[in-house]
Amino acid sequence: AESWADKAITIQKAKEIPSRELLLLKSRILLKQGKLEPAGLLLRTYLAEYPNDPDFLYYLGNIYFDLKSWNRSYLYFLSLRNVLLD
Repeated sequence: AESWADKAITIQKAKEIPSRELLLLKSRILLKQGKLEPAGLLLRTYLAEYPNDPDFLYYLGNIYFDLKSWNRSYLYFLSLRNVLLD
């Protein structure tokens, strides 16, 4: 599944920004493998393209919580709260 997600991201990068669903799939695969930092980097890279996406913010908050980066985790969870309240 990871190699197929990589191929799909590569194909979509050539055309445009990868789809939200594809990025979330790739990050979930990385999380299942225990690769927290690469999953966080992937989501952070495309966060500017999907700034108010609750899934991105939720995953980033959890990733940085697990990495014990409390300030970043708090930042993403606070952003998620603001998105949900708007």
